[in-house]
This record gives sequence, structure tokens and C-alpha cells, in this order.
Amino acid sequence: MGHKDRDLEFKWGKQKVTIDRTLEFPNMNLTKIETENCSGDYATGRFTCLRVIFTFQRLLGHFLINTYVATILIVCVSWYSFWLKPEKTMERISLGITTLLTIYSQRVTISRFLPAVSYLKVKKDQNNCGKTLTKKSCVSGH
Repeated sequence: MGHKDRDLEFKWGKQKVTIDRTLEFPNMNLTKIETENCSGDYATGRFTCLRVIFTFQRLLGHFLINTYVATILIVCVSWYSFWLKPEKTMERISLGITTLLTIYSQRVTISRFLPAVSYLKVKKDQNNCGKTLTKKSCVSGH
């Protein structure tokens, strides 16, 4: 339910929006916090609005090492089957199955730590702190 600007008006205070220092963003850097007044005229009247934009940068070093380097090493190990003698069929099969299982378990492990979407999700905190980025602490407007 919205209120027109004659009934309710939002204004930014003099203090800037800050983030609680105990709030952690795994594999992300918070690069910028922007605030803006997004009030506007609509067909049903003028409505008041405030917006905060958090800009994050993903840290790629962790993903490069755990994803690409590990996959390259697994592929190199799988190439070892080309140097086995042709009559060593069981060893080739064992190496192929081991390689496939290793790649699958690596994929499952990596997907467990990656977000399901390409953007950071905001979750509703169970302590009724409002919408927060983690369940440990709240975004505060000091």
C-alpha cells in the first residue's frame, strides 16, 4: 500500500548510510554505496521513494584457483591414460571413471558455495531486523 507525498514524505538524513563492520561478504568487496531520492509522478499521483544502491565486486582469485586450476589438473591426469599400454584396459577404465567422479564432485562442491543467481540476494532476517544481507547482522543507517 502506498501513500502519496502529501501524506508521507521520505527524506535522507544528514548522516550517510553505513554497513555494520561485522557483516561479511564472502568473495565480494563492497565498492560503493549510493543513495538517491526516487520520488516520482504516476498516473495515480506523486509518491515518495528512497533508494540505496550497493555495488559489489566479485573477488576472482578464489574462483580461478578452485575452479580453473583444479579442472586443468584433473584433465592433465586424465591424459595419462594415453601413455598406458593398449592392453591395460582396466587401468584406463579406472582412470576414466575416477576422472569423471572427481569432476562431478568438484562441480558439486563449487556449486555449493556459489550463489544460485549472478546477483547477491537479500534475505529476510529472522530477528525482525528488516531485510539484511546475512542473518548475522543488519544494514544500519547511522
